[in-house]
Amino acid sequence: MTATVLQVVALALGLAGAGTWATVATTRGPITRIGWWAPAMGAVVVVLGTAATTAGLWAHDWWFAADRVEASLPLSLIALVWFAVSLLRDLRRAGSPARTHASSPTRTAAWAGCAASAAGLVTALAIGAPASPWAIGAVWLLVAGATAIVALAQAKTRSRRPLAAVIAGSAAVVIAAATAGIVAQSQPDPLVAAAHQHGASAAAVTGESPLQGYPGSGAPTSVTNLRDTSTAKPDVETTLEARQSDATLPSGTVIPVWSYGELGGPAIEATVGDTVQVTLRNRDIADGVTIHWHGYPVPNGDDGVAGVTQDAVRPGGSFTYRFVATVPGTYWYHTHQVSSTGVVKGLYGTFVVHPKAAEKGLDVTAALHTFGRTLVIGSTDRPDIRTVAPGTPVRVRLINTDQLTHTVTVSGTSFRVAAIDGSDVGTPTDVKGESLKIPAGGRYDVAFTMPEGGARIDDAASANAYLGFVTRKDAEPPKATPTTRTFDPLAYGDGAFPAWSGRAFAVTDTLVLDRLPRLTEDGPGYAYTVDGAVYPQIPPTVVREGDTVELTIVNRGFDVHPMHPHGHRILVLSVDGRKPQAPLWLDSFDVLPGQVWKVAFVADNRGIWMDHCHNLEHAALGMVTHLAYVGVVSPFEHGGVARNDAE
Repeated sequence: MTATVLQVVALALGLAGAGTWATVATTRGPITRIGWWAPAMGAVVVVLGTAATTAGLWAHDWWFAADRVEASLPLSLIALVWFAVSLLRDLRRAGSPARTHASSPTRTAAWAGCAASAAGLVTALAIGAPASPWAIGAVWLLVAGATAIVALAQAKTRSRRPLAAVIAGSAAVVIAAATAGIVAQSQPDPLVAAAHQHGASAAAVTGESPLQGYPGSGAPTSVTNLRDTSTAKPDVETTLEARQSDATLPSGTVIPVWSYGELGGPAIEATVGDTVQVTLRNRDIADGVTIHWHGYPVPNGDDGVAGVTQDAVRPGGSFTYRFVATVPGTYWYHTHQVSSTGVVKGLYGTFVVHPKAAEKGLDVTAALHTFGRTLVIGSTDRPDIRTVAPGTPVRVRLINTDQLTHTVTVSGTSFRVAAIDGSDVGTPTDVKGESLKIPAGGRYDVAFTMPEGGARIDDAASANAYLGFVTRKDAEPPKATPTTRTFDPLAYGDGAFPAWSGRAFAVTDTLVLDRLPRLTEDGPGYAYTVDGAVYPQIPPTVVREGDTVELTIVNRGFDVHPMHPHGHRILVLSVDGRKPQAPLWLDSFDVLPGQVWKVAFVADNRGIWMDHCHNLEHAALGMVTHLAYVGVVSPFEHGGVARNDAE
């Protein structure tokens, strides 16, 4: 049984437990009758089922069960033992007509069970994991206080407290529990707090006032100094102007877009060893813009994250990015200022770096993007047909610039997955009849030899737009062929794993993904959390240059999270305990509900790097953390005069 199914079962048991215990507590019939015993036995079964379900969740990963193990389950077991002991005493006295009903202690124990079951729902749906001692204490306090108030309300002595005392006691418990819960979730921005601890010394060295980062004990480096400072003429040079306009698609549909000058962005291509220089100008995007080089290991100062590596470029302003193209592959660029709006509206483009030895054949780059409900491949919402001689090597670089996973099929020919996220696959073999699921931000390079009968590539998001390949101008591409299987990158390719991946890691960290009610920068909301917190309150993963780092990513929620660490490519170690058969290097990967990913990388690119969900709406609602190198600081701030807002 999957972790997600077990989570649903646990929530259902929580509801059932609260209901059955409440029924037991309010049933007034004799305890010797079936009408009283049925809900009582039901409550017992629910508690035992909850314990078994929690054990199953723990078997998947500790963080699926942590909140229940630390709070609601012990409370449920205590209530069950209390109920059993009190009930046995009642049964021994059941011979007396006056003792045929459940006593006040037994009913109070049932109410305690009800409160404990409700606490299981609260911890799962509101607190999450990892839960701080304050949060766990708040749950215990709330259950204990609620039980005490029930006991007080049920007291039948002459000195029974008036209703006002019950109300006052209830208010005190709620206030105390709420206060503990708020304290548990309130913490300063850890990146800012760390920098302020060493602010004076860092400023003296960098000449700036550091707002973020971990200066360490030595001389810190500002992100503004982690840039290419060469002055030679660049090999690839272009200017991009961000602007608003209306775009008319081949179908005649007119869509309002924000772009870097054209729909789908100008394609930027380079060769390994080239110096790339791109000047960004903002004509009229009021929110501001940047350029983030998605998946590419640029120097940190050119990462294009507003509020971390630069200020957003306001209308009339400009910023120049410059870096050396060090690795080949398929990448893309997009704004990282209010990106949940800007990327969706069209502020993106393709970036391809070719190896020094030119590849023969046809090379096609296709960005997949939806505007509203209209899929655009490149710049068209209609078939894009190309005439190719039979036997020609074809490489199609598919880039998902959307927020959600795209499902792509290849018809008319077998194909090879030549590269994923810019990294070549070792010894790719032929694939046929399998669909490709490309995560948000991800890239798949599909390669095939042009067949006589042609080929086509379809995206499930559209019945109108596709890529067609024919051998004659008057020929029709083949029909789309349905698939019954999905390509599995864990079971593909060949090659040796790096030696460091089999050794102890210098840094290990866990990121627990969830969706919980939190106080975000925009006010209370149903936020997307990492380790129970929202940006900017999420502690970063702190590393030193040269460290080997292992991250465990646990998805406790019910949404897919396409995670994207900046500045590094990561090696997949396992998915739900299943190891890849060959090295699988990624920078954008879907963590499905209930999944546990283990990934690793070498900290070989100094800076302060974002690590976030690339469903940018999730990022905008809090799912943003960072990878911070000790000794690196940033003078930029979230918000401020520049109104920086990376998501």
